[in-house]
Amino acid sequence: MQNITGNQHLNQIKSEQNLIMVLFYKITSDKSLEVQDILGQMEKRRSDLNIYKVNVNEVRDIHSHYNIQEVPTLLVFRNAEPAEIIKGKQTLNFYEKLLSEIEISYEDDAEAVGQEVTVYTTPTCQYCDAVKEFLEDKGVNYDEIDVSDDREAAQELMDETGQKGVPQTEIDGEYVVGFDTEQLENLLNI
Repeated sequence: MQNITGNQHLNQIKSEQNLIMVLFYKITSDKSLEVQDILGQMEKRRSDLNIYKVNVNEVRDIHSHYNIQEVPTLLVFRNAEPAEIIKGKQTLNFYEKLLSEIEISYEDDAEAVGQEVTVYTTPTCQYCDAVKEFLEDKGVNYDEIDVSDDREAAQELMDETGQKGVPQTEIDGEYVVGFDTEQLENLLNI
């Protein structure tokens, strides 16, 4: 388990790895030391597992950022965002099951990225640009159809959805009209 020296160091690690676990601990906490031992066992079993630790007595610019108020606390990051917060000491089986569930969820997200996505746009539509930027930020591949240039596609879209406006995003045969991030995330399973 490697020590994290500060928030900047953590941000660098998060940007380089899709899945990491970060233990917030104190040397004077017996439970913290027990959790370190348990996570150390996990790390030995899994060469692909990245576990880090933060001594909250020495590093003070991270735990307040994530509202960590007790130790030990394990924070799991997926795609640089907090995915799970586990407070206190848990068993090895608990941590392994948690990791397995997160990895399955991560694989499901990767499959979602492979969905068929088409964005119907016009060149002057700001919301169309917002949808495309949103999809790109999420790593979703999509096709774009400019309905101002393809009248046949525009008519087919209107026949399908009953809507003339853009953007419209088709995800595996289901449509999102406008720039609705919640509906897009639901259909993309992200």
